[in-house]
Amino acid sequence: MIDWYVILFLAIVMLIFHMGEFAGHRNVADYLQIPGKNQVSTGTTSLLFRLLTGTFVFFPIYLTVSQGYMAGLVLSIAGTAVLLWFSGKIGRLNDGFAVYENLGAFLNARIPGTGSVPIYLILFVAGSEGLIITGVLAQSFMKAVFGIQPAWTLSLLFFFVFVFSGMGGAGGVQKIGRWLLFGFFTGITILPIVTILFHGVSSIHEGFIKLPAADWDTGNLVAAALLFMVFTAGHLLVYYVMTGDLLRVKRTRLKTTISLTAICWSSMPVALSVITVFLMSHGRERDLVGLFPLMKHAFSSPLLYVLVVSALSCFALSLGVSLHNLISLLLTIFKGDKAIQKGYAASLVLCVLACLVTLVLDIEAVFIFYIHLFISLCLPLWLLLGYPVRWGWELSIVIIASTVLGLWVSLTIGVLAGMSGNLGLSTIVLFYLFIRKIRTI
Repeated sequence: MIDWYVILFLAIVMLIFHMGEFAGHRNVADYLQIPGKNQVSTGTTSLLFRLLTGTFVFFPIYLTVSQGYMAGLVLSIAGTAVLLWFSGKIGRLNDGFAVYENLGAFLNARIPGTGSVPIYLILFVAGSEGLIITGVLAQSFMKAVFGIQPAWTLSLLFFFVFVFSGMGGAGGVQKIGRWLLFGFFTGITILPIVTILFHGVSSIHEGFIKLPAADWDTGNLVAAALLFMVFTAGHLLVYYVMTGDLLRVKRTRLKTTISLTAICWSSMPVALSVITVFLMSHGRERDLVGLFPLMKHAFSSPLLYVLVVSALSCFALSLGVSLHNLISLLLTIFKGDKAIQKGYAASLVLCVLACLVTLVLDIEAVFIFYIHLFISLCLPLWLLLGYPVRWGWELSIVIIASTVLGLWVSLTIGVLAGMSGNLGLSTIVLFYLFIRKIRTI
């Protein structure tokens, strides 16, 4: 049985230890970023903070359960390939983006008039992904495994996140985020190794060989990997335009930073898939609802502590990064001497609203929605960042239309078909618009 007061005590100690980072900002710049150039280690952890969101943690678990144990390996290879591609393109993106003061100035230059407003709102919805999906995951996990009521889980988790991220800003995210990142990676490293040592290779292998390698054929598996690459690219581009973290990394260190991130991140889907496969072989379950309760019986008490600490670290980190990104966007709107205080109030309101909303949302529906939103954002953001072309309302219309089409096809035919339809529509329409815009310049 887990003694929750131990985990609460650790959380309180972390907050007290870093109390100097909270609500001590004299201006907006202090809240948005830590002064000075980012080092390689700072840039790497910032990228990992973004990639360790609820979606990226849920993806390998979901696909391993639904489509077989090869999914984790496929996702690891696909995600790493996108990160390495991104490391080669980031220098060119920085050259075009660095001349602007902030995201608002960039959007006003590329999308004159009121056309930038819907893009701004779409980015805000995309930035809420960590807040919403992680909240749903956290309360589902704690309810299914330990019987903790969602209201307790979410209220305590959101309060912790509000203090270290909503009031702490970039300093709070970096200082406490490093501890949370360490807790998460420690957990996903220890759990597979110790589980195998405790239960023995032969007993796990007997259950393992009875599981299907993949329910999809090779063509569908390749298609899923390619679509996941588009989704990952969309995630990276949203992170890039919302935070500006990579603009502050020296050009000579950029490629090293992202390459190190790719190496660190590639282990995460594989490790999570190993844990998932062990649970599936232990209990013969083929769905998440049946998989979560197995954790209490499959792991010993010390490993349960490791599991809970690593899971809660991941949830808190995801929520914190998402909340900080949203408040950073809002601070570009707030003016005057009270901008920081308005930001604190807005972060509190967002935490309360997210806590209430996640109590009633269905995890699968929310998951599919954000998949389609990031796939829809990938090509428009790439064109917006990569080419000095002026756009208007049509860019927003393409994003919304392709998202809606993808959702409809996913709900009526299948998720993979919906993702393909989403990408196909946005590719065709954006190619036509891009050619037309080029001719008018």
